[in-house]
Amino acid sequence: MKIHRGKCYVIIDDFLEGDILNSLRKSMDDILYQSFDSVVDAKVDGVALRSRGGFIQEKFIENADKTSTVLHEIFMAVTGQQEIFGKKGQDWQTISFAFWKYGVGSRLGWHNDAGNGRTGEFVFYTHRKWKPSWGGELIILDEPSDVFEDGLKKEEYFAYVEQIVSESLSPLVAIQPRPNRLVMIKSGVCHYINRVDVAADKVERMSLTGFVSQQETKKEIGSKLPRLESILGLCG
Repeated sequence: MKIHRGKCYVIIDDFLEGDILNSLRKSMDDILYQSFDSVVDAKVDGVALRSRGGFIQEKFIENADKTSTVLHEIFMAVTGQQEIFGKKGQDWQTISFAFWKYGVGSRLGWHNDAGNGRTGEFVFYTHRKWKPSWGGELIILDEPSDVFEDGLKKEEYFAYVEQIVSESLSPLVAIQPRPNRLVMIKSGVCHYINRVDVAADKVERMSLTGFVSQQETKKEIGSKLPRLESILGLCG
């Protein structure tokens, strides 16, 4: 593994071992995706594809098979980054996740994912190949922001986030969606997914993305994610 740290983010390259990663990629062929309009600006951002999402409580993940599960590897990475997510059990109890696909022309405008008990988020890139000329970078303003969507209209919230980025003197950080790369970001950090370039052709920007949160789910994993259990190795 190779690790790079910013002020509000951490990158881990070569995150999963080859056999675990290959198994995950093969299993992903069975995932059902649905079109998902951007929550920022559906007309400008274009359409992404999203799998059914789920919530995993930390006590379940901690007791999962510790040798082969994808979620356990992510759980261990999250637990080890207290400067990003805080302390397990004290600052967060739940990890949510979903699989995403961004094709040519799709992007996601500036936002910061603050509120709803979130302490941070992660993005793990699952595609098999990606070239720098294909776009799809995760663009980050590497500093905290104090804007929350609560109490603001949607348009006001996203305009405020863009204003923060526009007025900041800090340089932006562009993180390539390199295969087998895990990116962890502190909640409240303004970020943006750059549009996938036409050069990518039929190759899609694919990721397993999730939030680390204080908010506990009301549903048990067995009733929430019967299909994704085997894909993520939750049953060992």
